[in-house]
Amino acid sequence: MIQELLTHWMTPCPRPIRRLGYLHDMIAVRARHRRCRDAWAPHLAATRERVAAAVDATPGRDLAVVLGAGLLLDVPLDALAAAFRRVVLVDVCWLGETRRAVRRFGNVDLLDHDVTGLAAACRGVASIPAVPRGSIPYLRDADLVCSLNCLSQLPLNPRLALESLPDVSADRLDRFSRAIVAAHVEALADAPGLALLVTDTTANRVLKSTGDALSRDLLFGHPHLDGGDTWWWDIAPAPEEDRRYDLRHKVVAGVV
Repeated sequence: MIQELLTHWMTPCPRPIRRLGYLHDMIAVRARHRRCRDAWAPHLAATRERVAAAVDATPGRDLAVVLGAGLLLDVPLDALAAAFRRVVLVDVCWLGETRRAVRRFGNVDLLDHDVTGLAAACRGVASIPAVPRGSIPYLRDADLVCSLNCLSQLPLNPRLALESLPDVSADRLDRFSRAIVAAHVEALADAPGLALLVTDTTANRVLKSTGDALSRDLLFGHPHLDGGDTWWWDIAPAPEEDRRYDLRHKVVAGVV
């Protein structure tokens, strides 16, 4: 806990990003991965394998853009750096260990960027803002764009910031969240190069006693990617969240 607080205080981060909780969330993901490393390993390996396959299927070798690069847990950085002249890793902020990890690559850049365009727009507003078009840096120039395990997370912090507004219903927040998901998928679909999407789509809380599962759609009603590969991510095995259940997310990976 002390280490996490120190990281939060000492990590450079734009104020809107910090205020909306993105830095806190990244530190929390790092801590959960450390606790659940073995359970997460198959999911992270599967993601890296799909990225490697996308690299092999990409004819161009100039620029690769990775969205949601975060802690680099699911990014085969060596393979990307070896295959492309330039690699741009995109996320809202970066921890120190990520900055240090990329220093050995002369062709890898880190870019602070909010792909929703909503981080600043959701602070101090009186009503739910309009959802802008998805913002993917270098979209027109990239031979390969990878969106890795971030789609379901994009609506969460903007939604949380708006929950206390007067006359805001859960249904309106769901429509807002679904629009954020749609904007990101539509932006990926506009990529002239190859666009790979890896995302969790469904959360299952599985009771240890009976095996019964309570399911929740993580994309707020937006259609899930057709085709592609699917697997389960044991994101929080008991007792990580609760000793009574395991939390598992269904993941789909495919070309948009």
